[in-house]
Amino acid sequence: MQAEQLDILDFLRRYPPFSELPEKTLAEVACNVEVSYFKAGSAILTFNQQVDALHVIRSGAVEVYRRNGDLYNKLSAGGYFGEFGLLRNGRVRFPVTALEDTLIYLIPAPIFSDLFENHELFADGVEVEDRTRLRQAVARQEDANELMSARTEVLISREAVTVEADTSAREAAQRMSAEGVSSLLVLANSSVDIAEDTPSGLRVAGILTDRDLRNRLLAQGLDYATPVSRIMTGAPVSVNHNQLVFEAMLLMLRHNVHHLPVMKHNQPLGVIALSDIIRYESQNSLFVVGSIFRAHNVAELKALARSVRHCFTRMVQEDANSRMIGSAMAVIG
Repeated sequence: MQAEQLDILDFLRRYPPFSELPEKTLAEVACNVEVSYFKAGSAILTFNQQVDALHVIRSGAVEVYRRNGDLYNKLSAGGYFGEFGLLRNGRVRFPVTALEDTLIYLIPAPIFSDLFENHELFADGVEVEDRTRLRQAVARQEDANELMSARTEVLISREAVTVEADTSAREAAQRMSAEGVSSLLVLANSSVDIAEDTPSGLRVAGILTDRDLRNRLLAQGLDYATPVSRIMTGAPVSVNHNQLVFEAMLLMLRHNVHHLPVMKHNQPLGVIALSDIIRYESQNSLFVVGSIFRAHNVAELKALARSVRHCFTRMVQEDANSRMIGSAMAVIG
């Protein structure tokens, strides 16, 4: 590969959904990328024009508009656009203008279509990003619930705590107590069977929760030396790191579970609990404002100080603009 193609490869592998692609496939993509430059203020895509490539921003920034001229989104390095048209009728649905001098990588439509059809994680990433953008646009205009726009990975506060499948229930309980967690991921070894097509690395055989200890060990009168492989939940329901918090909540409800391993490239990033979702939602600006109005005295207001700080921190981290933050300060103040 030439130096320019190596630079493109290094850039793409840092951003989803390209980070989900095998290295060989990504290298082939890099070899077929074309580069285009747009000056600030110039039109990149106009409504209903033919679109023949996925546009990936190498540097600079763009504004994406609805057909009526309303601002839909702002994207910077690593962002991409044009996928709506490529996946539908080949026509631009959302016009795009360069906000700054912008360098664009163009991935030809046939290559994008091949990636979307043959690489599930890539396709999932594109679809999740599309849904996220739609919900973020709604949130900016209607102050929608942030569960609809945040990704599951924002809930992860620490790496997953793991044990081997032959660990005793007593040792597992002691580990949970020492680590301050309510669940453990159980890793496969010779004492437990696991599907042959399970990816190499951390091979997750199951999950052990405090509920499992209560219902499957204590309530059944089993010995504390019982290996966790006998009382764990095998083949646990999991969520991908770039799925939405709302989707994680739906999975918990559908499968009646309170813990979900969060996976990336088939490896666990961490485990989220229902309490994490509740805690995240409690930092929603609407929730905080409502709590302030319901407070009856200074002590109750003081107790909300941490939630207020978290609320503004989240707004900044999730790219809220100055008008949104200023409005929130005015209401809370």
